[in-house]
Amino acid sequence: MRIDLEHVPAPDEARELSAELAAPGREDEVALRGGARFVRRLVRRPRGAGPAGLAIRERGTFDALELRPHERRAPGPGEVEIEVHAAGLNFRDVLNALGLYPGDPGPLGLEAAGRVTRLGAGVAGLAVGARVVALATPGFVPFATTPAALVALLPDHLSFEEGATIPVAFVTAWQALVEVGRLSRGERVLVHSAAGGVGLAAVQVARSLGAEVVATASRGKHEFLRRLGLARVFDSR
Repeated sequence: MRIDLEHVPAPDEARELSAELAAPGREDEVALRGGARFVRRLVRRPRGAGPAGLAIRERGTFDALELRPHERRAPGPGEVEIEVHAAGLNFRDVLNALGLYPGDPGPLGLEAAGRVTRLGAGVAGLAVGARVVALATPGFVPFATTPAALVALLPDHLSFEEGATIPVAFVTAWQALVEVGRLSRGERVLVHSAAGGVGLAAVQVARSLGAEVVATASRGKHEFLRRLGLARVFDSR
């Protein structure tokens, strides 16, 4: 069982904590806040509540995340509107919510997968109803509008949930290895933390180019990387 407190408990709160520990029940996560007890529940939004997106009321705590009414924005020239079916959660979003991101991180959400609902003027290669993945901010919304250049078709064999994991990792790997590094067949590249999201994307991009990958990872992930066909795996620690 896990009990979350705002701070070091005062005497009254210590009694609440003791009572919680001794109470019967099946809750495995409880938050105590100012005499109130919170547990996790998923509930349906009331009918007629309208579309809502996840936003930050005040940075510094996850308790300040809230659902706000979401207004759809018509795509302008060169833009696409997407009905979001799945969104990717990135470490940037965590730092954003906690107020730890350097500079202005903007709204929550960065990558999404869904279906195209509207096209702006001049958009080619996409059609309404197409399954796509995209870099889109904000991303934790029912409908996201983003430049068409940041949208790609999602292959039929991938689900929306799988698609939402692709954009950030693979764009980062492609930009680093291809656009900047100019990696080519027969060259060798060192990929640190190769078992992470960007690391696995870098491994796939490098191998697709015909390059040899030398990888590092924590010891518990070495066998996983070897099963992927990597012969040279070293300790990242």
